[in-house]
Amino acid sequence: MSTRPDDAPPADVRGRLGWWFWGIVAAAAVPRLLTAGRYVTTDEFVWMNRTVRFSDALLDLDLSNASASVGEPATMPGSSTMWLGTVGRVLWKVASLIGLVDSNEFFGRDGLAVAQSTVAVATALLVGMLFLVVARWAGTVPAFVAAVVVATEPWIVAHGAVLHTDELTALFGTIGLVALAHAFGIPDPARRSLQPEWMAAFAGLMLMASALTKVIGVAYWTGAGVLAVWAFVRHRRSAEPTDSPIRPSLVAAGAGLLLVPLAWPALIVDPFFQFERLTAAAGLGSEDPVRPAGLAARQFFRGEPVDDPGWAYYAVALPLRMTPWFLLAALVGIPLAFWRTTTRWFAVALLPSVLVLAVLVSTTPKKFDRYGLVVLVPLAVLAGLGIATLVRQLRVEHRTIAGVASGALLLASAVFVAPYGLAYFNPALGGSDTGADTLLVGWGEGAELAAEQIEAIEDGDCAGVTVRGLDLQWVFGWRCAQPPPEGTTPDYVVLYVNRTQRSTDPRAEVEDRELVGTVEIRGIRYAEIWR
Repeated sequence: MSTRPDDAPPADVRGRLGWWFWGIVAAAAVPRLLTAGRYVTTDEFVWMNRTVRFSDALLDLDLSNASASVGEPATMPGSSTMWLGTVGRVLWKVASLIGLVDSNEFFGRDGLAVAQSTVAVATALLVGMLFLVVARWAGTVPAFVAAVVVATEPWIVAHGAVLHTDELTALFGTIGLVALAHAFGIPDPARRSLQPEWMAAFAGLMLMASALTKVIGVAYWTGAGVLAVWAFVRHRRSAEPTDSPIRPSLVAAGAGLLLVPLAWPALIVDPFFQFERLTAAAGLGSEDPVRPAGLAARQFFRGEPVDDPGWAYYAVALPLRMTPWFLLAALVGIPLAFWRTTTRWFAVALLPSVLVLAVLVSTTPKKFDRYGLVVLVPLAVLAGLGIATLVRQLRVEHRTIAGVASGALLLASAVFVAPYGLAYFNPALGGSDTGADTLLVGWGEGAELAAEQIEAIEDGDCAGVTVRGLDLQWVFGWRCAQPPPEGTTPDYVVLYVNRTQRSTDPRAEVEDRELVGTVEIRGIRYAEIWR
């Protein structure tokens, strides 16, 4: 039986995909740009430092320093993040020259906002690319469902507007995997790309970009290897003449290898040291937990501080971070995708990577909910495949109306939650109360609101005012966040949510102080201000 979906775009319709592409990109960009520039997450201090070193090394042709690590522990390779940060730095410089920004240092609020906006635009474009490759591979309906979900999920939106690695890794890997399946004509040779070598080259670039962003992106190569074996076995067993998969395989591998020296220059001039740093980065997730100073544990899960939340962590964390409609689409759509004959083998094509990624993130001691993005994005494609089998029961014009209406509603929801999608928890599973009782909350968002409250308390006069607990806000230029000199007592202490969650006695350091303000985001107490 043919696996060709009945909504496959014919030649006269494929040109219209461009219009849908830009619509998806716009829908993804709006909430991401509304999020960018509003706060600084804990890790962005590090990525701004790495971006400055990387871009300076490129400018000075000191390529051995064009790396995320020159000896210190680091997420490796980090190339995509640093390149986007470098683009942001160039844009910031242009903006400063024409007077759009006042600061003369990239390492500040304006520079961070431009870097975050650059990432926001890049991830929005990648969501559009996800739509295009899934549409050509499996049909427009599953492509639309998957892309709209990734474009508008509040928690995914939030990660698409920070200078970091996780969403980039997930988008690059999923796009590359789907593009390679399309180049091979898997599962349906009738749907093979009309230009398989070009599609294979694109797949190779995307798959390598995923691995060059974060080492776990290599796990997508497992699925790529399965697809290649599938294509070779089918070619050998076919009774009819079929195109050999050898050429697309070589083109994909070649394109990926060509990207390496461009994206990671330090590897070319100092390969042994960079591989040593890469090996060290690969072991960061499996090493003994490093507890932050003064805290009981590195993580928080199910009401108590823990070092390793256990293998079931993501099975709890990811549903809590999904919207009710994404969770429902996954629970209904993924089983349907494997059950229906028209989509079963499309789903099987993605399954190896999903399983490998799920095992990898679940079995290492170091766990954060954002690490699950590498699983969540391909799950959106699987859900789209299954939901498409239901939507195809509608007439074409009704599908369009339903798609546009649902997309508009989901976009409105994403805009409503922005910029604090990092604080989003599934209301169908208990919302903020359950989320704050179950998972570690806070990656830095909301701390800027504490600084603004202190400024209001001080009537805008921050001279001489010192605060403990807002170090990054001071570094990036928020007023009234100046840390106290060593050995002195600060005027204010801010207790941030993820610190109180992981502490055995969260308010011990403020016993002799007065609570003068709190920061509430989506019903969660993010910060307490003690004077």
